[in-house]
Amino acid sequence: MNSPTTPIDTVTGSARVEYQQNRAAGVRLNPPSYLRFILLSIFLGFLVCFPFLVLPTRGEETNLSRTPPGPAIRPTLSNPQELSAELERAGRKREAADIYEEMVRTNTAARKVLSHRLVAIYTETGETNKALTWAHEVMRDNPDPQAYLAAVQTRLGQCKEARKILEHEIAANTNATRAVTLRWQLAEACEKDGDTAKAGKVLSEAAGCAKGTPMEPAAQKRLAALKQNAK
Repeated sequence: MNSPTTPIDTVTGSARVEYQQNRAAGVRLNPPSYLRFILLSIFLGFLVCFPFLVLPTRGEETNLSRTPPGPAIRPTLSNPQELSAELERAGRKREAADIYEEMVRTNTAARKVLSHRLVAIYTETGETNKALTWAHEVMRDNPDPQAYLAAVQTRLGQCKEARKILEHEIAANTNATRAVTLRWQLAEACEKDGDTAKAGKVLSEAAGCAKGTPMEPAAQKRLAALKQNAK
């Protein structure tokens, strides 16, 4: 007696048989899930690679938009005096002095002006010999050359030499205004030399010389300032 057979659907029968065979082999296939897995893998791969594709483009834009910093000293300056002035402002005084010296050698008209500047630079940098050399150059056209030299020596710390010059000039002086200014200058050299007593004495003399003149208030003010500092 034959056992009853399960009727086979002619439309889905072959698919059902294949599914049963795969199930028996321990393999489960879910075509919709497998497709989603592939699409998700592609999407994640794109997300990982996208930043690396964008960065080079951004880098190119950044490099194009970046402006290099300008130089501290403009190399295109055609005027040596402008270049030396910029060097001074940048604190490169020694380089500025080299340009000034070259200008003085080639331009006699600039000699008077630049000689003063060279004295100031070399005094600031402590180059005593060069400062004094150019000071003697300035003295040629200075109305009070010895007083000018004494002032430079005082700034250089050569106070004893400055005091000798000023004392000699005071002794030989016959001008009332100069009698006051020379004593002011001598008092400054004495004070810088550590001789406060001598500085006070000289300022008292200056106040006496300035009495009754427009210089008297200034003379009294200097004397009072010295006494205040001595306390």
